[in-house]
Amino acid sequence: MPRRADVLWAALATALSIGLLLSDVPDAQETSDRDPDLFGALLSVAACAPIAVRRRNPLAAAVVALAFAVAGLALGDAVIVPIVVGLVLCSQAAIHSVQRVTIPLAAYAGTAMAAGISVAGTDPATPVIMRIVGGLAIGATPVLIGDSIRSERERTRKAREFAGRIAELRDRDV
Repeated sequence: MPRRADVLWAALATALSIGLLLSDVPDAQETSDRDPDLFGALLSVAACAPIAVRRRNPLAAAVVALAFAVAGLALGDAVIVPIVVGLVLCSQAAIHSVQRVTIPLAAYAGTAMAAGISVAGTDPATPVIMRIVGGLAIGATPVLIGDSIRSERERTRKAREFAGRIAELRDRDV
């Protein structure tokens, strides 16, 4: 059962995402063949909903959120909030997972962001290789930060256990 706070965070992120999406469409009459508002809103909801289950399944929540956010990015929708949500969930998944998950998760996040940015990028001044490298960096960095947080927590826990054993030995000698 998701926590109430997580459901509220998911609702807030979804509302912000849809608000930004709607503010990005300058004129509703100038839309193309598909309605970007409806499809973009569905992608935003799908990208922000995993916040509600992030505590039970952090890795699955991260993978799903980032996949829907990158799909919205590749389709040209305003998906700032879902991208941030997906990357934050990737960082949390790295914090709460075992170390062997970090490299595949970083590769997934980096590759997904590189694909989304290279497809969405329309600036002729930026070469495709720069978009790919930038996407890899944007996607992998939060995962690597999460891994370093997890490693530091583990190191601190071990140091506290060691200090406790030393204190026990010292108290026995006295």
